Formats: sequence, structure tokens, C-alpha cells
Amino acid sequence: GALATADDASLALAAYLKHGESFLSRLSGIFGLVLFDSGKAFALLATDHFGVKPMNYRIESGTLYFASKFTPLLQAGTRRRKTPRTPPPAPAR
Repeated sequence: GALATADDASLALAAYLKHGESFLSRLSGIFGLVLFDSGKAFALLATDHFGVKPMNYRIESGTLYFASKFTPLLQAGTRRRKTPRTPPPAPAR
């Protein structure tokens, strides 16, 4: 059925609940999102296929830190280090 709210977050959550992780292949446009499934203790961080919306993260001492910019990560006390960037896979056609 139709969702009572049609905001982007609600639509992404509904797609995840219906299709699981494969919902990402159904998204288009510019986006950055973080989804935490507490039932599975699973965190999903994702950006659009072109990486327009940045997503930076660190895992330190078992804690996940994420932000769209590096400054908040540094302010949270995470260590600065270079992380190799792997280009995202090309969208399926």
C-alpha cells in the first residue's frame, strides 16, 4: 500500500524492508544514506553511483562514526588517516 508519508527516508526504508540490500540497485539520483537494522546489527552506508553526496566514515574501538565531511569525524576524536578510495561498481544495465 501507499505510505502515509512520501519523504525520501521513508521510501528508502520501505524499499529496504521489501527488497533487502538489493534495494540500492533500484535507487537513482543523488543520495547519501545510512541505514541501521537493529534486528541484524547491520549498518549500511551508501551514496549515489557517481559519489556526488560524500560519505566519510571511521570505525574505531568498535564504534562507527560517519559524516558527509571529515571535520566532524576529527572533532569526534577519530584519527586522521588515508583510506584508499575504491570506485563504486558501474550500475547494471
